[in-house]
Amino acid sequence: MDENQISEEEAMNSILIENNEQETEICLPEKSAQCQAMIYDEVRPISSKRRREEDEEERWITVSRNGKRVGQKVDVYINCFEKLPKQFALAKLLKTNNVMHISRVKYVNAYKVFVQFECEESADELMNSTPLKELGWRFQKPLEVAFSYGVIKDIELEMTEK
Repeated sequence: MDENQISEEEAMNSILIENNEQETEICLPEKSAQCQAMIYDEVRPISSKRRREEDEEERWITVSRNGKRVGQKVDVYINCFEKLPKQFALAKLLKTNNVMHISRVKYVNAYKVFVQFECEESADELMNSTPLKELGWRFQKPLEVAFSYGVIKDIELEMTEK
């Protein structure tokens, strides 16, 4: 029985293999036609595509980096050797010195405050206010270096400050 089953399975396998080979031969020409159609679609010239209507109102806008934006906010840091006042006291001080258009106040630590203004003029008012400078406050914009500290060595004593 085992030999009969094995011979029947071999016969079935050989029949299936022959049928698959015939189907493969039949399918290959159909697939090659499909492949040629796909290749033609990819290589097809662009002119055969649908054209868009061009609007005179629609224009390209040139975008660049690091450009000044209109209405850009201005940042200022306030530093002091003594502790700065708390939020409400700071707000009252700024209001009495006519500093307006503040959009954000953030305490970095007890000695440093980050203030963001809506316009450059308000930031200048803060930086030029003498009552706040008399309190020992220093004002600095983030990318400006106001003071540079360092030790200079090997300078002759006869040299002048120039």
